[in-house]
Amino acid sequence: MSATEIALLPIEALAPRIEKLELSPLELTDRMLDRVQKYDRTIKSYVVVSQTARAAAERAERDIKEGRYRGALHGIPVAIKDNYLTADMPTTVGSKAPCRFRWSMPPRFAGSGRRAPFSSARRTCTSSRGGT
Repeated sequence: MSATEIALLPIEALAPRIEKLELSPLELTDRMLDRVQKYDRTIKSYVVVSQTARAAAERAERDIKEGRYRGALHGIPVAIKDNYLTADMPTTVGSKAPCRFRWSMPPRFAGSGRRAPFSSARRTCTSSRGGT
């Protein structure tokens, strides 16, 4: 199967092949990274490509071989839009303006005394004219 054919398959077609190791997570990741390298020069859809994608695919493949398949997304490479906060990738929201984040914890759940199980961030970007 060609890289293009694999790239066009939906997850529900890829996942069973990965679970049975008919398609290796590493092979899938390599093919997708090759396509990013080939086409992104023209379409410019990625801000950053993860340098740990291959290592994650190797771990997924090892887990699956050892009987620890974790579900339909296990071993599937994903692209994450750059408006989501991630620990190891920049969050630019498509802006070239320098940005910083101020983390805040949400207020306690009303009446429960417990904190909400998520945090939020406020993004501040400064333009070349000094605005935010």
